Amino acid sequence: MSFLHSIVSVPMGWVVVAVIVAASFLVLWISTLLSRRWFVTIRKSEETELMSLYLSRIADALERLASTSGSQTQPHLETNAPKAISMSMLGR
Repeated sequence: MSFLHSIVSVPMGWVVVAVIVAASFLVLWISTLLSRRWFVTIRKSEETELMSLYLSRIADALERLASTSGSQTQPHLETNAPKAISMSMLGR
């Protein structure tokens, strides 16, 4: 009962504004639900065929790179070799 008294004590303008805002959000929510597309259809066209051609060429090139880089041996770097420091603060 006190809830009804608190609603009545609020000025009528605020109640009308709250109802309008709530109704506009409800209409916006329903309109987005009804206009949502649930799937995308891609039809065959020259552009999609060209994209598939380029993607297959890229995939083939990546496979070739992976197979050639795996067969090559990389030189082993020596980490214990002394290196000259050109701009040393200690003057060595």
